[in-house]
Amino acid sequence: MGKLAVCPKNKRNCVSSLDQESNKFKVDPFPFKGPTEEALQKLYKILCETDHCEIISQEENYIHCVFQTKVLKFKDDVEFYVNENKNAIDVRSASRLGHYDFKKNRKRVRDIRAAFLAEK
Repeated sequence: MGKLAVCPKNKRNCVSSLDQESNKFKVDPFPFKGPTEEALQKLYKILCETDHCEIISQEENYIHCVFQTKVLKFKDDVEFYVNENKNAIDVRSASRLGHYDFKKNRKRVRDIRAAFLAEK
């Protein structure tokens, strides 16, 4: 897998650590120290313990998962890509439908990032 896609400019239901143009889409990547494998294992563990998360694929430096909302069953794609040049995991979280997500993707990424940074 290569870099993650940037968020579409006409929608407000996506966030990405790779977005450089607009703060409305920008979130921070997940910094890590040590081997890439350990960082991905830590992230994988957190995702497995997170409600309504299904891991779709995992590769050497990439994880794709889908979150489903409780009530309406909307699906959001969340991708993580290890950027070894900056010792960080880039992230993109986007709703499949609609144009606005009531900041759900931003909150999800913030919560996963906090768990990742707190995990030892």
